[in-house]
Amino acid sequence: MRNIKTQYSEESKIWERKIENERAVLNELRHREQQRSAELDIARKDADSANKAKSDFLAIISHEIRTPMTGIMGVVDLMRHTPMNTEQREYVDVIKNSGDTMVTVPMFWRAR
Repeated sequence: MRNIKTQYSEESKIWERKIENERAVLNELRHREQQRSAELDIARKDADSANKAKSDFLAIISHEIRTPMTGIMGVVDLMRHTPMNTEQREYVDVIKNSGDTMVTVPMFWRAR
């Protein structure tokens, strides 16, 4: 009987150690998960910040391009209503088409 109790006690200790080891592994995994979660939160915040900086930059550039282009396009429209030869009209048309493209490019940037 004593032998059975001793054997049971030893097996119980073995199982207790195994359970403790499993608990330690689970605790380590939980700790790693928390660390990774914190790292991902930081990375997400950094990405959000970079995206905002990009959007702010594009808004400023868009404004800086559109403001003078509006003036240029106004003068081009005035020029189109003045007497010109064919070659001059072609040049003004090129300026107008290029200006129209320049005005729409910043709109494309903001849409992204």
